[in-house]
Amino acid sequence: MSEATWTLEDAQHRLADLVEAAGRGMPQVVTSDGVRAAVVVSVDQYDRLVASAGPPRHNFRDHLLDMPRGGEDFERVDANVRPLADG
Repeated sequence: MSEATWTLEDAQHRLADLVEAAGRGMPQVVTSDGVRAAVVVSVDQYDRLVASAGPPRHNFRDHLLDMPRGGEDFERVDANVRPLADG
């Protein structure tokens, strides 16, 4: 799927055109100072992206609290460990 690129200034002045183009299924990239800053997509594309992402992720705190509490056997991984630097 190809995409069209708009400068931020053009996107501001031609917002209706940008939204119409995105609604036809072609992502619209908006740049700010030459750097990709945003992508405008159709509602259908957005809904597909959200659905494919799956359930919401936990925050980092919840992730840590979901860790095993002990008693489980874990396979050790042999790894080369660097010695600590003196100092």
